[in-house]
Amino acid sequence: MKGVNWLKWYYWLVVGILVILGILTFVPSPGSPKNLLGYSSVDPFAPISGVILWIIAGLIYWYGKRKEKKPELPASNKQTQTVP
Repeated sequence: MKGVNWLKWYYWLVVGILVILGILTFVPSPGSPKNLLGYSSVDPFAPISGVILWIIAGLIYWYGKRKEKKPELPASNKQTQTVP
C-alpha cells in the first residue's frame, strides 16, 4: 500500500462535479431572467459563472496532478548535510 495516492479519487470527484455544474449553468429555464448571452437559463450569470467553475476545476486538476508527480524519497536515500 506504500506509494498509493489516496487523494486521487477526491480530485477527480471535485473536478467532475465542478464541470457538470458549469454545464448546468447554461441549461435553458423558462421564467428566469435573461443572462448575458440573451436567453433565459438556470443561472442569470451563465457565461461568467460557468467559466469561473471551469477555471476552479482546472486549478484543482492541476494541483492534483502536481501532488501526484512528487515522489517521496525513502529515508535511507535522503541526503543530509553535516555542518563541520
